[in-house]
Amino acid sequence: MSVGHEAEMDLGTPTYDEHPAKDPMLTDRHGADGSGDGTPNSYSQSSKIKAKTAEADTSSELAKRSKEMFRKEISQFIVLCLNPYRKPDCKLGRIVATEDFKHLARKLTHGVMNKELKQCKNPEDLECNENVKHKTKEYIKKYMQKFGAVYKPKEEPDVD
Repeated sequence: MSVGHEAEMDLGTPTYDEHPAKDPMLTDRHGADGSGDGTPNSYSQSSKIKAKTAEADTSSELAKRSKEMFRKEISQFIVLCLNPYRKPDCKLGRIVATEDFKHLARKLTHGVMNKELKQCKNPEDLECNENVKHKTKEYIKKYMQKFGAVYKPKEEPDVD
């Protein structure tokens, strides 16, 4: 091959051992980062935007997961607290029907969760700790006493 033929073949395309940022011919045509739009660091700018979006998704996912975990734990605890009210020897607020039990468990779970969400600034801070369990148990006890001997859903007072 002659030298003139090699120069003819060089079309400005980098080979595997040439780096676009180090080659002045490519820097002029493609920008400092080889992006093609002539702006330096345009790749890093777009990755910053993506990082912010991913960060927002992560925090909302974390909040959703935290709420779901709290709901799961508190609903199990509420079911434990309501179980004694199903027994035949229960004196106040006895729950006779399974449908009533399910309705009460759902209603109380939503009520407690909403109250706790109001107390927490961040949903990620929701925690089903001993303090929350104690307050929930007292709340259920007070709520069930409003019904007298047997729980009747039609005369259900509002949840406070």
